[in-house]
Amino acid sequence: MKIDPNLVIGNMVNAKPGSTPSATAGVFEDMLQGIEKRQVNTSMPVQGASPIELIAPHQLGALTVSEQALEMLEEYMNALSDPQCSLKSVASMLDDLGAMKARIGQAGHAVGAHDPLSSIMKELVSTIESEEVRFGRGDMLG
Repeated sequence: MKIDPNLVIGNMVNAKPGSTPSATAGVFEDMLQGIEKRQVNTSMPVQGASPIELIAPHQLGALTVSEQALEMLEEYMNALSDPQCSLKSVASMLDDLGAMKARIGQAGHAVGAHDPLSSIMKELVSTIESEEVRFGRGDMLG
């Protein structure tokens, strides 16, 4: 096959009338020139973005610990309602909840008393403590 030396590579097919193809000009440059010639008829003011309140890392940590505690309490509740579950497995879950209670206490000190999450964390601690008392009294035997 022989290459035609007169053939222009990248030649525009169906080019706009009046446009002059050159070695550097192409469809994209013609489009840009058309955009430059156009003027904006109307403009509208753009509203600025609303400020975003960021969550502090200690609040995020406290929220994560609280969610984990709630999930553990839910597993504990499901274990109590399951007749196949033994008291030994419930006791190990209660030990894990006791460790979680300590983590909640540490995260609660980092959050501070003024934060609404603090009251949720206090409720979680009191729920875990009441379950420990119920189990220690033997309320699960009856």
